[in-house]
Amino acid sequence: MDSILWRGLSFDNQYSKSLCEMKREIIEIGDNKKDKFNLLVPNISHHRNDPQNILNGIINLHLPIARYESLTAKCVTSDVGSAKIYATRENEPGIVIKLNIKTDLLVIDGRDFLYSIFPRIIKKEAKEGKIKLLSEIFGKKINLYITEGEKLKDYDSQYIFKYIDYICMDLDIIEAHINNVILINGRYSTRFTNAFGVIGGIQPQDVLEVIFANQISNNIPDVEINISDF
Repeated sequence: MDSILWRGLSFDNQYSKSLCEMKREIIEIGDNKKDKFNLLVPNISHHRNDPQNILNGIINLHLPIARYESLTAKCVTSDVGSAKIYATRENEPGIVIKLNIKTDLLVIDGRDFLYSIFPRIIKKEAKEGKIKLLSEIFGKKINLYITEGEKLKDYDSQYIFKYIDYICMDLDIIEAHINNVILINGRYSTRFTNAFGVIGGIQPQDVLEVIFANQISNNIPDVEINISDF
């Protein structure tokens, strides 16, 4: 399945390229260089597995648990408003890239939300008021992950993070998260409706359009959920 996704890039006025050069480079060669902003991809294949089976496999692992190899991804979102936030929140307004990406090339970027809240939820340390919204953000299957994940509450955090890695590579969760419209206020005041990585980077054939960020209207919804709600 293909999805329309967006990537926002701010413009650093100390950068040697102009905005127009930046736009032309994306169109001609894509965006697949490794840099410090790349997302590390879990060493797990995409799946639609049952959370109970995943849990049973994880608890048999031995510490330390390997989670990554060398594969990286470029950050994207399915919401143009969220992409504009990233294209304008630092430095000067940059560009927003419209992409057509196959769903099985995506991984959920959980750094600013999921990896922070999920350990608190399964350890019963989180406030309960907003937990019900997670099924709207990630789909109903997330409730199964929560139920099974509670069995990890007394385990080392490496087991919990490995379990979350499986959530991030679950195609059922990815497909549901693409359709989320609830604006999240995450770690470091990040704001997004969803966050993904394109595994292996963005190729020229993935690019549908490159738009200057200041040409995009402000269609950003109000924040409905904060990381502090948990």
